[in-house]
Amino acid sequence: IALLSYIGVCLSFYISFAKIVLPRKFDYFLYSFDRSLGFQPSFAVGNLIRAFPALNWTQAMIYNSLGFWFSMIYAVHLNARTRYRISILKLFIANAFIGFSLYFLFPAMGPRYAFLSFPQLPGPVHPATALLSGVPNAMPSLHFGGTLLICWLSKPWKWLYRITAVFSVLTAVATLGLGEHYFIDLVVAVPYALAIFAFSARTPQRMAPLAAGSAMVLLWLCFLRMGHFNSAASRSEEHTS
Repeated sequence: IALLSYIGVCLSFYISFAKIVLPRKFDYFLYSFDRSLGFQPSFAVGNLIRAFPALNWTQAMIYNSLGFWFSMIYAVHLNARTRYRISILKLFIANAFIGFSLYFLFPAMGPRYAFLSFPQLPGPVHPATALLSGVPNAMPSLHFGGTLLICWLSKPWKWLYRITAVFSVLTAVATLGLGEHYFIDLVVAVPYALAIFAFSARTPQRMAPLAAGSAMVLLWLCFLRMGHFNSAASRSEEHTS
């Protein structure tokens, strides 16, 4: 608990620093990629949640409960009779500092903060950097990536694995509906979580998933920053208009 508190204090300064030195955000790139899929998942789910206040409250509670689940999975592994070949503390620390470091490579805030009209769709948006005041904490989704890590760490216990799998799905919905993340943030969170999990493992087989996960994350970030999906996004916008 003390370590998690210390990490939280460090990250608060880390995030404040990022907000100052990264005034230009890449939200319009992420929005344009999601638009190239033919619809906007975050805005669609956001409209659904806003229509039901109780659902909105439930999703907020789910989204804010990640710390509880990390604490629980740590306690379960700490009291397990079998010692599994993974360092939970190493995973916690790596997930926090590597994950937040990626926000410097691709600073973005999330649709709720980048678009004041959320969950209503904004006007035409083109993939470009924009001066947006806010904290970059969107790409990748550390919330969804964290739930994947918790789910994988729960696999030795079938009952816990099933519960955390449901929690992972509900968190994915919450990140979209609350406007905290774009859909592509969740996609990139999958190889990111794989890399963090492999990095924290104590097996010789960890190098292949570590390299694969890391490469996929970097390739996604490069692809998104280059904006090669612009033509597909434009066709989608023309079709809807």
